[in-house]
Amino acid sequence: MKIDKIEFFATCDGTGIVCNIGNAYRSLTPGDTLVKHIDELILNNCPDAYNALVAIYGDDMFMRTLRFCKCNWSNNNNVPDIDNGKMHFEYVSCPMRGECRYENIICNPQIRAGLTIREYEIVKLIADGLSDFEIAQRLTIRTYTAENHRKNILSKLGLHSKAQITRWALENKICS
Repeated sequence: MKIDKIEFFATCDGTGIVCNIGNAYRSLTPGDTLVKHIDELILNNCPDAYNALVAIYGDDMFMRTLRFCKCNWSNNNNVPDIDNGKMHFEYVSCPMRGECRYENIICNPQIRAGLTIREYEIVKLIADGLSDFEIAQRLTIRTYTAENHRKNILSKLGLHSKAQITRWALENKICS
């Protein structure tokens, strides 16, 4: 399923989720093909959140998806929550903040983007403002190798600049 942009928000009573796809609004319902798509995104990008959701809801894909959407995307705003397969999380007000055992697991999850451990290390250094040369010195690798790592990171994340890598790192809690 290929959908470019999706905005989710909670229903007025807080029990459901509404999707805005291309200015067409609909409620998320069991059996909706979008549920499977979101479930796969969670599995592929946020495995810790996915495992926690399976522990709570088992095979109920709709409930897993509903909970994830409520915890991360229940505010209606102008930033798509899913944009070309990339997830953009919101701070969602929750009465369980500070008490929920799944805080920063289901809500505010950490994204796994298929980066290697070394690439995550380089993302952190880029976010710290280091140049390719400085990264190479810090990691005792060649500048050419640091440049290749940066290019691979850009490609894997679908980004175009070091500034976008820094923003991605901040949004996904890779660095502070």
